Amino acid sequence: MARRTKGESETLRNRAYELYMNSGMTYQEIAETIGVGKDTVGDWAKRFKWKETKAANQITRERNISMMLVQINNLLTEINTREKQYPTSSEADTIAKMTKNIRELSGRTSLPDYYNVQEEFLKYLLGVKPELAKQLVGYSKEFLQTKAQQLDA
Repeated sequence: MARRTKGESETLRNRAYELYMNSGMTYQEIAETIGVGKDTVGDWAKRFKWKETKAANQITRERNISMMLVQINNLLTEINTREKQYPTSSEADTIAKMTKNIRELSGRTSLPDYYNVQEEFLKYLLGVKPELAKQLVGYSKEFLQTKAQQLDA
């Protein structure tokens, strides 16, 4: 079998990435679909952090903030049912930490935010300049992978 060019490998990797992100297929199924080995798909997924990217896209900043607010509310509701309606030092610490996390999340751009804006922009661009949109897809993925690494650091 002849060795693939860099462009051919990149095209296959991009197809594999799209299948992984959007289909729920296993590495084996993806490999069979695009004609590469299961280990190749696994290597790409590990090297380019597909699992982390997919997880980040499914858990939005707004959802995290909402879940923390519900947890704080539940804790405060529990505190208010007691005779002494004030938090223990442990409960106060938990409330303070969650409040700090909410404040930090509110001021930070998350990976899903970047992804959603890029997706909307590429959809728009596809309607007005399809060739340019196709050219930018690879750069868009590289940008998201760079942001994922920066957010991990």
